[in-house]
Amino acid sequence: MRAGQAEVSTVAVFGLPGRPPAVAWREGSGLAMLPEKLVYRWESAYRRYGEASKAASTLTAGDRDAAREMAAASWEVAAAWREMESTADMPWWALAALSAAVQAFEFQARDWNARASHGWPADSERRTRPQHQIPTSRPTCG
Repeated sequence: MRAGQAEVSTVAVFGLPGRPPAVAWREGSGLAMLPEKLVYRWESAYRRYGEASKAASTLTAGDRDAAREMAAASWEVAAAWREMESTADMPWWALAALSAAVQAFEFQARDWNARASHGWPADSERRTRPQHQIPTSRPTCG
């Protein structure tokens, strides 16, 4: 393993400086080499996203600051995924997964940006988010 690089599989396994990698690199093994700083950047971005998501789940409707934080955290995760996508020589299926992750987080960031701009839903009474019941069975005819 080259200094400053990490081995990444679908479970983000990487070695520590001066120590052998947790998983040996083998051509065609499905592992990709990524710079450790990129792995740490993704971990940091996803940690921020998790914290923002947890905070947003307990807030009242229309909290634009929470929506802005969710948007920023989503953009940050998408950017880390996109950088991973463009950095490593990966198998097609890994690139497809990274591309899907980028698209999902960018869509989510745009959605949270809209909520920050317009409220979610637009209300001035700061009500809690409405709860919708989902039917568990189909009504019978007859």
